Amino acid sequence: AALCALITAAARDSMRRLAEGTYNELVQSSLPYRFRTGVIRRSAVWEKDPEWKESDTEGITEKTLKDFRQLLQSGANDPAKIGRMKSMTANDFFRACAAGYQACGYRGTDLPWVEQYFLHADGRDEGLSGRGHGLNAGPGIDFDDGSAWEQWYFHREQHGGHPWEVCRGGNSTHVSLYVVHDEYENGYLYRSGKINADEYEQRKEQAGYYYAVEGKYRAAEAVCFYTALVKDGLPVVISDAEEILARFDGTDYIGIVPHHVIPKYCGDMFPARYGKVIDYMHIYEEEMAKYGDAVEWLPEEEAELIGK
Repeated sequence: AALCALITAAARDSMRRLAEGTYNELVQSSLPYRFRTGVIRRSAVWEKDPEWKESDTEGITEKTLKDFRQLLQSGANDPAKIGRMKSMTANDFFRACAAGYQACGYRGTDLPWVEQYFLHADGRDEGLSGRGHGLNAGPGIDFDDGSAWEQWYFHREQHGGHPWEVCRGGNSTHVSLYVVHDEYENGYLYRSGKINADEYEQRKEQAGYYYAVEGKYRAAEAVCFYTALVKDGLPVVISDAEEILARFDGTDYIGIVPHHVIPKYCGDMFPARYGKVIDYMHIYEEEMAKYGDAVEWLPEEEAELIGK
């Protein structure tokens, strides 16, 4: 009863302030930081807390970062400009994985390519190796047979991302090396009426395989993978490239989320004017003296009386 009385009194006070037009002003000025959403430049966090910078840049050298920057500036990170592989085998994929592992400084790079994959990848390879587990483990294929690869790639029962999780981690903390074939996109465009039959046939002639690296939450390893495959002359792109580069430069924004929100998958909480926000944090009351004016708090959604 006492708790209900407190809640009722607070609700009456809130309704009174809404009617008077002072409620939203009170929220904007007095809402505790633990309930607020905001942004802060990564460079400002680095300045106030150098350990953040050490963590953000760990695992990448100035040389690799320079190469990455030059590749992006050249426009090379574009599927339309990287060519295609007309044929593919499992060993081609394992060889590409091994190049990435070596660039990342992983252990076991003296092992055969497929053994390195077993050592570092997710393991749910949908029947590719014959030694995987979980989803459609399967008997495995001939690693040097292009026809066997095609049969597995185009006709396997599962079409998830697990075979491509070459550096295992959690839901968002892994690095993926996707093998992409244009046939999926071209087929979709044809079936949806976005291209006609003649254009579809023309694209089929030009279609082939290429690699796509994904790993914005393990950016150093993702960039090492990408630059290593480029050096090997393989057709490859990397997702979220501009955001990853801004992360290393410290020019992007880190999203600040309320304490009841897990700081993952929060990108849709931030307006487009801040770019694509890919990292998130909580800020505690005692930290405001450190971060101070570097934080830009987003305005809270205004409340209003309905039917007033």
